[in-house]
Amino acid sequence: MMGARRNPSPGCYFLFLGELLLAAVLSAVPLGVLGGYASEARAEEAALFKQHCMACHTVEKGGGRRQGPNLWGLFERPIGGLPGFAYSEGLKAEQRHWTPALLDRYLEDPKTLSQDSYMMYSQADPEIRRRIILFLETASR
Repeated sequence: MMGARRNPSPGCYFLFLGELLLAAVLSAVPLGVLGGYASEARAEEAALFKQHCMACHTVEKGGGRRQGPNLWGLFERPIGGLPGFAYSEGLKAEQRHWTPALLDRYLEDPKTLSQDSYMMYSQADPEIRRRIILFLETASR
């Protein structure tokens, strides 16, 4: 019959609700921080970064410093190597570059890398650390 309306399947409503949830998560994180993240998993990682890190750090190219340094290009620079940021003496003396494994150790306990580190945050949950690092591996390039 032409012009007759069909009721959508119940699955359509769940798909729509999922899209609304994703839109809500994406709208809660500034677009510059997403760095091209489009998938739901990446949006969740961005939300974890926002929840745990954005009070002290930015991650946009050319972004300013807060209490902590801008994390853009983190895995391409030496530890304590962002020009103009006031790192602790221990971090300034580090000769290594950031790697995901080293950042994981630092996020678990910043004092393992440098006893005089100014970073107050630590994260005991390895899954949260892993997802924050995944976000930074893409968003900071």
